Amino acid sequence: MTSLEFAELARRLSSAARHEGFEAPLFRSPPRSPGVDRALRRSADGTTTVSVRLKHRPSVAVANDMIDGILAANRLERVAAGHQRDLLWGVAQELLFPDHLAEASTPVRPVSVVALRPGDAAAA
Repeated sequence: MTSLEFAELARRLSSAARHEGFEAPLFRSPPRSPGVDRALRRSADGTTTVSVRLKHRPSVAVANDMIDGILAANRLERVAAGHQRDLLWGVAQELLFPDHLAEASTPVRPVSVVALRPGDAAAA
């Protein structure tokens, strides 16, 4: 994931979180601590910063860390976290897999099924 893709994903995830009434943490990269993939820092003023390492990591892992950061920043319980996680993954999917979504939204044509009796296979 490039830094521009990271910034766009942060913008979209933050917007979705705010739309649902949750706090949108600040996102940055890389974490200050060496050797960690993500870190969460809570400031005295109440803001939360989620730091995520981008280099040498799959985009899906980065997105997962960002989503988990939003859930942690809002201290969500299991049920609320599950619902919010699903919603945020929907947002991330739009950016990470746009071609897959286009294929999924393409109408599927019905397929004709013809039952063959024994002996009909030679005619087919």
